[in-house]
Amino acid sequence: NVWLFLERDWFGAFMKTVFAAIVIVVIGMLSYLMKADATSERLALVSSTLVAIVLYHISLVAGVPATGYLTFIDKFMVWTYLIVFLSLVVSVTMMVFVNAGKQDLAERLHARTRWLIPALWIASMAFVFIYNLIIPYNKLLASM
Repeated sequence: NVWLFLERDWFGAFMKTVFAAIVIVVIGMLSYLMKADATSERLALVSSTLVAIVLYHISLVAGVPATGYLTFIDKFMVWTYLIVFLSLVVSVTMMVFVNAGKQDLAERLHARTRWLIPALWIASMAFVFIYNLIIPYNKLLASM
């Protein structure tokens, strides 16, 4: 039996993997700072964020051998996809409301999701980091 414990510098690993994805999503979240009637600009920003995050994920996993399970970065990206997709749904719904002349519905949706979606993203990232990175790492160190 052979047992190895390999560890990387956490800051370098963070900067090379997770940081760029966080920056991409934060740029996408800027759509919540736009007015409710700026639907086409908002939709363009969110859809380009989704494309960027998919391409970034592809570039991350291109250099890693395929596994039969989800790694930390896969779980991180799945949650990111869900939140960006939810932002896309909100943007499309707002565009439908504005185009149908239902500006008040668009304003209410904007007011409700302006803080909810970014807070949901922060909560999901905290969940992924705590339950898929910090707790398993601490358990591994405790067993050594």
